Amino acid sequence: MGSKQGLADKIIKVFPKADYFYDLFGGGFSITHAMILRRGKDYNAFHYNEIKSDIVKLIKDAIAGKYNYNVFKPEIISRDEFFNRI
Repeated sequence: MGSKQGLADKIIKVFPKADYFYDLFGGGFSITHAMILRRGKDYNAFHYNEIKSDIVKLIKDAIAGKYNYNVFKPEIISRDEFFNRI
């Protein structure tokens, strides 16, 4: 598995304007997210697909505001502390 986030700008440039955008191998939502942010007016609807249902639920929850900072306040720790805890 790899991250498409670093390639997002290059990837989204190759898609033509259309009624719908389909992200068939959605993974972590980086391409769909980039398309919505940078080319949202080029499409009427966006469709995201991912075989792992827990990732889909995570993304739906995030969009619904479940991880809003007022609701979910993660503890900020240093890199050293992170490795001490694992």
